[in-house]
Amino acid sequence: MPIKSLYLKNFRNFKHLLLEFDQKVNLIQAPNGAGKTNILESIYLSVYGKSFRPVSTYKDFFHSGLAIESAEYKDVLIKIERSDFSTQETVINWNNSSFSKTVYYLNEKTNIKRIYNLYPVILFAPNSVNLVSEDPSGRRDDLDQYLSIHISGYSRVLNSYNQSLKNRNTLLKSIREGIAKQSELEFWDKKIAHENCAIFELRREFFNKLNNYGSIYFSRIVVHESLKDKSFSVVYKPSVQPKAGVEYSKLILQKFLENREKEIKAGTTLYGVHRDDYTFLVDDFDLRYIGSRGQQRVAAFIFKIIQISYLINENNIHPVFLVDDILSELDARNKEILISIIKDLETQTIITSPGGVGTDLFDNFRLINLS
Repeated sequence: MPIKSLYLKNFRNFKHLLLEFDQKVNLIQAPNGAGKTNILESIYLSVYGKSFRPVSTYKDFFHSGLAIESAEYKDVLIKIERSDFSTQETVINWNNSSFSKTVYYLNEKTNIKRIYNLYPVILFAPNSVNLVSEDPSGRRDDLDQYLSIHISGYSRVLNSYNQSLKNRNTLLKSIREGIAKQSELEFWDKKIAHENCAIFELRREFFNKLNNYGSIYFSRIVVHESLKDKSFSVVYKPSVQPKAGVEYSKLILQKFLENREKEIKAGTTLYGVHRDDYTFLVDDFDLRYIGSRGQQRVAAFIFKIIQISYLINENNIHPVFLVDDILSELDARNKEILISIIKDLETQTIITSPGGVGTDLFDNFRLINLS
């Protein structure tokens, strides 16, 4: 559901700010340091209850330079009105010596899960390139957050798996220290193997569907002549490879048994979906190792685009797309292509740019200039 308006009070560098948005494409232009990213952060925070930037305490969200102890400045308000006139509010309050955060929907208290299930957002930010270039843990975290929200049952089985994993790791350490027996692992081996299988199947099905959309968008963006006529795919790489005709849980159990002494010595579970990964390939080449920073950035952007396409086509969900400053790093040709892709999306997009984008490339959009 598109955002109709956004009101900020005492948030970051904004004492008061009211913005109105178009249902399709919105371009926020301002010099660096004017607070463009803060606007996207406020929307993300109101939906997921957390920032996409490093934050130490809730105090970081308060208007800089204001005395939060005073009555006028002791609360932060983020208020969003949707195109169906529904409203949601996030209030961060300072009360004597502590902070509290309260979420309201239609003027009634609610939990953040209700908000992100109703009104999800997809974010592309400068650090999104890390999905391609960095270690697997960040990719898994991004994947788990996305699937937990949009795939039925995923969050439940993932939470159960993480608790089982913690218990099994504690037991492995106890066996290593001689205060537990190896036979005690049998229960946790079977439980984790079963949960592994459930998570693996949900991830595999997701990636199989996801790649129906990838090459369509990649072929439209030419970040280098060498990438012309290349195929793009996001490939799931489970830590334990499946075998035709063999139940996946049995493969996990076999791995545990074959590596029992190794895991006891390490005091941790070395195999399972918590060590899975996925890679971004152009033909058969992994962009993590052979891609330039620009190519990796475009791949991460396309990944977000196909996440949106998946939601629209598979779940009939139209998330708000938040895009933080991608246009400034593209040449004129690719800038035009990227804008055309954004305009084709059947969802609302809010883009930030320091300026010089060339607004003539847009049509039917709202330009917001921050003073």
